[in-house]
Amino acid sequence: MNIELQLRSKSIEDITILIPAGSLNEMDSCVLRDRMKDLINEGHTKILIDMSDVSFVSSACLGIFSSTAIVLAKKDGLFCLSNVNAGIKKIMEITHLYTKIDVYETREEALAAWQQ
Repeated sequence: MNIELQLRSKSIEDITILIPAGSLNEMDSCVLRDRMKDLINEGHTKILIDMSDVSFVSSACLGIFSSTAIVLAKKDGLFCLSNVNAGIKKIMEITHLYTKIDVYETREEALAAWQQ
């Protein structure tokens, strides 16, 4: 059964917020990668992914997060995650992704940090 990734988005000032839902599995990685590339090509340089409705993230999607953070850093942009569950946080700690990607407890904390 192939269920397409649910990926809502909204903007607050110059920050793009992506709100995925469900599991970010291997099949979703292409959709996620294409969406990130499109946003960057459209000139979006501040991207926040609100993970409050995400239960699982595949290694492919974590790789997309990492590469997006690197690309945006080279463009003086920002990339972060918010509302990450304990299981995903643990994986990010084990793989040292937390050294490349800022993670905030809430969307509001992320937005406040960027607006300073």
